[in-house]
Amino acid sequence: MSRVSSSGVGLVQLDNRGEGSVGVGYGGGPVLGGNIVTYHLFLGLWTPADKKMIVDFVQGLGSTSLYGLLHDFADSYGQRCTGNLTVGGTYDVTFDAAAGITTVFDHLTTPRLAITQAVNSNAFALRGVNDYWNYADWMRNTTNTFSVRTRQATSYVYMLHVGSDITLAPTSAQINFCGFHTITDLTIRGRSDSVLTAVTLLPPSSSRSSFNMTSPKDIGCYPMGFDDINLARQFVDGDSSRVAELFNVEASSNGNPPVEAMLTTLTHELFETITDPIPTYPLAWTNMNPKYHGQGEVADNCALLWLNLTTITLLDTTSRSYQTVHNSVVNGKPFLLPSIMDPVTNSCVTGRPPGRGVVGPPGGILYGEGQG
Repeated sequence: MSRVSSSGVGLVQLDNRGEGSVGVGYGGGPVLGGNIVTYHLFLGLWTPADKKMIVDFVQGLGSTSLYGLLHDFADSYGQRCTGNLTVGGTYDVTFDAAAGITTVFDHLTTPRLAITQAVNSNAFALRGVNDYWNYADWMRNTTNTFSVRTRQATSYVYMLHVGSDITLAPTSAQINFCGFHTITDLTIRGRSDSVLTAVTLLPPSSSRSSFNMTSPKDIGCYPMGFDDINLARQFVDGDSSRVAELFNVEASSNGNPPVEAMLTTLTHELFETITDPIPTYPLAWTNMNPKYHGQGEVADNCALLWLNLTTITLLDTTSRSYQTVHNSVVNGKPFLLPSIMDPVTNSCVTGRPPGRGVVGPPGGILYGEGQG
C-alpha cells in the first residue's frame, strides 16, 4: 500500500458530485471522538457581520438533527462524535509576503502558513493528532500499523475561510474546488505535530461588477450550483431568468448569499473531517463503490441532493420577488444544509431518525486496505 503525503487533500470538486454512490463503508481508520472544537481563520476581506454569521452558525450546528447523525459513525477503536460542537476562537490572517502569505492562495502551502501564524501569535494553541494517534510514525514508515493511542475527549479542527478577493494559484485553480479537508504538518517553536484542517472558499457576490451568472467559476460554489449552466437551465425548464433564484445567488434566507453558500460547504467539510479525518489512508467512512474508493465521503455521496426544502419569497425595494430555499433551522435562523449519507440505511438524509437507539461500532473493516 502506498502512503500519500499528508499534504494530500480531500476536495469538494465541481465535477462528479454524488456520482456512482452505493453507500458508505468503514475502512479501518479513526473518526473524531468526544467534543469538537473549531478554530476559525479568515484570509482576505471579511466583514464583522460575515464572521458573526459563521461563528453563530457553527455554535448552533451542533444542536441540529443532522449533526446528531454523526453519533452513528463509530470506528473500530470505539470512538464516535458524541459531544458538543463549539467555536474555540477566531483569527484574522495577516498578509506577510516574506512568510509566503499573500493574496494568492495555494492549497498545499497557505493553510500551513496561516495556521502557523495564528499559533505563533498565540491566537490558538497547537492541537495536533499525534497525542492520540501514531500518525507521525506511520507516515514516516517507522511502523506498519496505524493505531489509536487513546480516545479523544476533545477533537480540534482548524477552519481556514478564504475570501472572494483572494485569487487561486495556477495549480490550485486547476483543481476547481469549493472546499477541502486535510491533515497539515506543522513545526512551531520546535514542536512538530499534524493538525486537522478544513478550508472553505467564499464565492463571489452577484453584486460584483464582473460576476457572471453563466460562469461555473462564479456560480459553482453556490448551494444549488451545477457545473454546466445549460444543465441548470434545463432544470428550470429552460427559463434562464430563474437561474439566480435557483442558486440562491441574488437573495438568501438571511440576506448574505455568499456566506450562506459557504456555510453549506463548511458543513460538508466539517462532517467529512469528523467521519474521515485522514483523507489519504487509513480511510474511515467513504464511498463503497470501488470506482470512487477514497474519493467520495459521507457528504460527497449526497452532493446536489437537497431534501426537505422550504421556499421563502422575498421582495426587494422594486417589489421584484426572489425564491430562496432552506431545510434547517440553525441557531434560530433558516439555512440550507447538505444531505449526508446515513451509515445505517445508506440513504441521503438531513437528520438522524427520531427514536433510533445507539448504533454499535463496525464489526470489522467492511472494505479497503485496512490498518496496514
